[in-house]
Amino acid sequence: MTARISSGANDPKHWTSRIIIGDTRGQSHPPVWLVDSYAEFRKQVTHPAFPCYFGSIAEKKKEMFYTYVEGRDLSTLPVTMRQFARLSAGIEDERNNLAVFFQPEADVEEHEKFRDFCWSVLQFLHNHDDDSEVLNQPLPDDPSWEFSFAGMEMFAVGCGPSYKRRRSRNLGPGMMMLFQPRSVFMDPMTGNPISLEARQRVRERLLKWDEGVPAHPDTGIYGDPKNREWKQYFLPDNDLPEMGKCPFLSRASSRQASTSFGNATAKKEPLPVDEVEGRAGTLALLEALERAASDFPDKVALRFLPDGENVETELTYGALAQWSRQVGASLQTKAVSGDRVVLALPGGPEYIAAFLGCAYAGLVAVPVFSPDEGNNEHHLRLIGIIEDCTPAAVIVPDGIAERNLMPLLDVPHLTVPPYRPGQEPTGLARKPGIAEDALLFLQYTSGSTGSPKGVMVTHGCLRANAATIHTATGMQAASVMVTWLPLYHDMGLIGCILSPLIAGAEIVLMPTRAFVTRPVRWLRAISRYRGTISGGPDFCLQALL
Repeated sequence: MTARISSGANDPKHWTSRIIIGDTRGQSHPPVWLVDSYAEFRKQVTHPAFPCYFGSIAEKKKEMFYTYVEGRDLSTLPVTMRQFARLSAGIEDERNNLAVFFQPEADVEEHEKFRDFCWSVLQFLHNHDDDSEVLNQPLPDDPSWEFSFAGMEMFAVGCGPSYKRRRSRNLGPGMMMLFQPRSVFMDPMTGNPISLEARQRVRERLLKWDEGVPAHPDTGIYGDPKNREWKQYFLPDNDLPEMGKCPFLSRASSRQASTSFGNATAKKEPLPVDEVEGRAGTLALLEALERAASDFPDKVALRFLPDGENVETELTYGALAQWSRQVGASLQTKAVSGDRVVLALPGGPEYIAAFLGCAYAGLVAVPVFSPDEGNNEHHLRLIGIIEDCTPAAVIVPDGIAERNLMPLLDVPHLTVPPYRPGQEPTGLARKPGIAEDALLFLQYTSGSTGSPKGVMVTHGCLRANAATIHTATGMQAASVMVTWLPLYHDMGLIGCILSPLIAGAEIVLMPTRAFVTRPVRWLRAISRYRGTISGGPDFCLQALL
């Protein structure tokens, strides 16, 4: 339980009277950590030399509202933000700011993880915004875009102890986010934006406060055609400009993606992915993987926990894309474009590389379970699938027992080649830019009521499905998916592996058996790796009781 202390919440001039939690304003017993964090925040922003006089004046004139998040529980934040927006709509509070304090961590996390979490907060709020105009907002790459909630545009600023060089962004022992309505930056007398001279004075004060660290190259002025507001929200602690795409997934872009999919399927001729890539918010599988490998090659794509506890394999987006191309080049020597290849592997990195390798090679993957994991009933199902899809090859685990090869009939057996860092394959025929109606994989039914039946899933189908999942879950590049679901099931494969890869997210994967034998491993992995999305059938929740 978090210790709390009494305060002057009933005093209208006391800072605790301006704490908002949900629909409630004022709190008489704030947690001790919040009191300490606020004290350090106030000490800094009211210092005569503090560079941002917008925030300094707001604090001195008691034009600041506050809220807090304990244990990174964001559940009340959307209601709090709506209350802040309602208050700011009144003349008395129209120039108010909102400071969100996050409970300090025991250890200061890496700066990139701090930035990822900040974006996940904005994404969570956006996904819970019920404003009627949310789908009509401009997209983040538009110079007129600003984060908006409950119909109020506001500039978001991330601050935290991971800032070592930029002192102006380190305002206390824990992470903070400041939300400043656009009205704060407008002259109340003229209704015009604050003058360039005033902004220049802020820059000069910033240079002194940050002890000579120059303004980041991404800082700019709202409305400037070359400026992108999102780049200034959670600045890097170095001086390198942001070169990647905005990690924020706008619901407006998802609606445009859905429209693009509808138009694509209505055409008589297949619409190549590269024709719609700029219009749709969701890339096709290989385009997304190549984009991620190019834009952030060192970002972790997959952490594999074979025992459900410890990481054995960690693959970056650059490594996963290269390994998948190596697998694709190897497969092209064994099969021709359009052939089916059965993936009879245990869930793990090899399964994912084999699936992506099939896509690179233009082959149709058929996800199934490893023969090592099955009983006689499973083996009969596997025989039925192989007889139905007539594959050119079956990919099996290295070192599989001879007795378990019986269900694979006379189909050639292959294994996944190990990853060879830095070795780019030659002769890979298939390149990204595959038509929307090209077949990607066959998803077979369980066969519990009859023979297994294969569902044909195209590149376009997967892309549309991923767009829907991204919208429903708020999945984006800052997300962390934690999963134990079997990769031969559609929920495990599409929902927990392919959709996160398309979003550029991080995946933490453990074998199904690791969860079944000790379900608490699932919750521990979510906690340890800061999982933001996870799930499964209802029985998995029962198993935790």
